[in-house]
Amino acid sequence: MYGIRSQLIQISLCLFICFFNVNAIGDQPTLNKILLSQMGKFDLSYSEATPTNVLQGSSTIGLVTYHSEASFKVTLPFTPQQLLFSKTHGSSIKKGDVIAKVDGLEVNHYFDELASAELIYLKSKTHLNRVKSYASSNTIKSTEWLSIIKAYHAAKLNYEHLSHVREQLNVDEQGRVFLISPISGILYIPTQKSPYIFEVIPEKSIYVQTSLPVNNLGRLTQLKIENSACSLSTDVIVPLVHKYKQTIRSKFSTRCALPIGTQLLLTPLYQANGYSVDPKAVFELHNKDYVAVKIDEQLILTEIEIIGKDGTQFIVRSNNLQPQDLLLVSSTSIAQGIFMGLGE
Repeated sequence: MYGIRSQLIQISLCLFICFFNVNAIGDQPTLNKILLSQMGKFDLSYSEATPTNVLQGSSTIGLVTYHSEASFKVTLPFTPQQLLFSKTHGSSIKKGDVIAKVDGLEVNHYFDELASAELIYLKSKTHLNRVKSYASSNTIKSTEWLSIIKAYHAAKLNYEHLSHVREQLNVDEQGRVFLISPISGILYIPTQKSPYIFEVIPEKSIYVQTSLPVNNLGRLTQLKIENSACSLSTDVIVPLVHKYKQTIRSKFSTRCALPIGTQLLLTPLYQANGYSVDPKAVFELHNKDYVAVKIDEQLILTEIEIIGKDGTQFIVRSNNLQPQDLLLVSSTSIAQGIFMGLGE
């Protein structure tokens, strides 16, 4: 019988507190401490305030991408009629690895053009050296000498250009022509029309990009990748704010074989310097949050600021909480009413 009566009293008191909260006048609660005896026979249980220096933020999506200006872009001065890749998109490659086989008439034309360019370059160089003495003695006109110099440099640049392309090609004993990688990195094969046959992305230029609320960036300590052994470090904050969020670029602290374009679930971790408390310990008075701390035979009203959540726990900040303080987590609505001066 007493149990039913106690429940009715508690329900009535809660309803009255709700009404009082709406119509109460004044900014401060009436009492800042009460005796445990004032709680009567209501159940009293407690939970510890646990110090924490980490606040887990809301999860966000990160994208694996890279600095496009850092990639080595491979092109050819001709369009192969056939291009057969021997490496897959996103694979790790080393300098000199065969990437693709190129075939077609244009390939043969390129080698003919290279041989012709070499011949013209050598002849123009020989001619330049032959007439150089005449130019110094003014035997030939300066305009003729200038034309010879221009022809030589044009032939030299054309031959060097075609020779650089030749460095990207490998011809085997059977005369087959292959494209090789100029550097080590990650192979990127364009899926849409591109001026490049492929790109090689240095691993150090790969990063994860996401965006986080501006107001928390000063306390950011780490971005954790969910469900992955990979970890991130070296956060770079891009000085551009969009819709109250700022872009963050983080590099992998360990080698991770994650393809470009992969989306990751990230959890930001912030510096907290607060306490982890049971949400049942928190109640509101006059638009402020409080907990009731048990000290000896008293409950002390203690103001807190909720700064986040970590799983099922609240992370709070307060100048008046101490490690392992015991916080009331049952019958808090009764304590709330008594703190407001509503009586036992």
